[in-house]
Amino acid sequence: ECLIDDNIEKLRKFELKVTEWSERGNSEIMGGAQMQKKLGQKKTAEEVLMMPHVALKDIESIMAEASARTGDEYSGTPDSVFDTVEASIKYKSYVRRQHKDMESWRRAQGLRIPPDVVYDRIN
Repeated sequence: ECLIDDNIEKLRKFELKVTEWSERGNSEIMGGAQMQKKLGQKKTAEEVLMMPHVALKDIESIMAEASARTGDEYSGTPDSVFDTVEASIKYKSYVRRQHKDMESWRRAQGLRIPPDVVYDRIN
């Protein structure tokens, strides 16, 4: 669990400008032409990984290259947690939405339908 969280945190902290992500990866990695208006903005590795058609191996390759240019050494995600880290980030928004839906459902469980509700006509 700690190893997973540590690797996700590395992806949250690593950021590059959209142009740098595109140059180091490919135009598809940043959504192609639709990202032209956001070229000056920065994106974290986590944000980029959430995009369709982007894999953790691609992100880590870019992170390793960028780290090497600055003289730092980047240690990639260990194989033992690689798939879990990738899935956790890829499906984060879906899981969050599922939690909201479940919370709404739990709150609704306590509601009572008033006894004077007429079911045979629509208001």
